[in-house]
Amino acid sequence: MTSTHRSTPGQPGETERRDAVVTPLRPAAGRPPAVTREHVLLDCVADAIIVVTASLEIRYANRAALDLAGAASGGVDGIDPFAIVHPDDLALAAGAVETAILDGETQVRLRLILPSGLLPVEALLTNHLDTVGIEGVVACFRNIEQEEALKASLQRQQQLDRTILTALTDELTGLPTRRLFLDRLDEGLVRARHANRALTVLFIDLDGFKSSNDALGHAAGDAMLRSTTERLLGTHPPATNWGRIGGDEFVVFVDDCDANRANMLAEQLSAALRQMVM
Repeated sequence: MTSTHRSTPGQPGETERRDAVVTPLRPAAGRPPAVTREHVLLDCVADAIIVVTASLEIRYANRAALDLAGAASGGVDGIDPFAIVHPDDLALAAGAVETAILDGETQVRLRLILPSGLLPVEALLTNHLDTVGIEGVVACFRNIEQEEALKASLQRQQQLDRTILTALTDELTGLPTRRLFLDRLDEGLVRARHANRALTVLFIDLDGFKSSNDALGHAAGDAMLRSTTERLLGTHPPATNWGRIGGDEFVVFVDDCDANRANMLAEQLSAALRQMVM
């Protein structure tokens, strides 16, 4: 697009602006395509760019778009803009054009079928139907293959992390199992040595739990263990420092905790557990 200014005779310093001149993206019928600066620049862009009419005909395609479509350089006649779109995404693609016409701009993610396989792309569609020389919807396609691969990899890692965490978490109480607790205790010991601070480990077991469990049933025993967990965490909240290492055995480590503080915490935990559980 270019614009020119010329001085108005007899009025020094004043200028008159002419209408902007836009080079048409498609030459008139029967004329060879003109090579313009705009075409050269667009052909240097790695992203595919096309211009689609309201009737879904291609008016222009840069070199990257022609390469994707497998078309000869410079020719857009007869190219079906949806020929390489995955069949399951056709309605999505057509709907995106309609949305761009109505709303002015929209984005959509599609899959293109190429000889090398499926290529995921993100398309930005902008309505330029009223722009002289363009008169269509401009669609810019961005390759998101690496982005999608990274996203899938992160999802797999998150699923693996959840699986591992589930395996290392006590299903009944939600506390870390013996293995996870010992791993975290090792990390705590490293921190304590590095900071030259004390670390305290407290063991808690429930007297008479087995007899109560046998007399009242497993459901009552499970409820007692869950209630015990709630009371322990209510007294010393960091759940990551706790562990259930046996049927009625719990353990916790406390960072930067000397003997006096350890005795106080032990008494607080005992007091919480001496209250009626059920």
